[in-house]
Amino acid sequence: MMAQPTFELKLEGNQILLEQLGRLPEVIRKKVVRPVFRDSLKRVKNEILLNLSGRVVQEQTGRYVNAMERQNPRIAVTRDGAVLGGMQMPKRGELGIEPDAKGYYPAAVEYGVKKGPRPFEAKAPIRKAVNDMQEAEMRRIGDEIGAGILKVAAKK
Repeated sequence: MMAQPTFELKLEGNQILLEQLGRLPEVIRKKVVRPVFRDSLKRVKNEILLNLSGRVVQEQTGRYVNAMERQNPRIAVTRDGAVLGGMQMPKRGELGIEPDAKGYYPAAVEYGVKKGPRPFEAKAPIRKAVNDMQEAEMRRIGDEIGAGILKVAAKK
């Protein structure tokens, strides 16, 4: 079973911006846009790790935190020009969960459990990190892409 994305940062909605980013030379997309998105995902990942290690969730074994720390942000550009970024959720083996076990506790921590013998309130460390940082990260991404384009243009 393939792991599901932890979060996904997708640049879409502003058609003019997408068209302009699509017109950028490939060298700028590779040297500026992708690294800026990767750096942003690393900052979000660090916020998630802070939330998991005590700010929002008191992790008792540390396996979840350690497994999340090993996940690498990935960047992709779709055919329609949208830039996607995200991280995978840790696999069961990384968390010490048996392959045939029913539960997957990162999902329970994120979304909560309403039914069953032990209901659990959602802590949402991932959603909290993404939501708290979204506005500031979008501004920072724009500033860094602009500065990167100027830097590449100055070299030519």
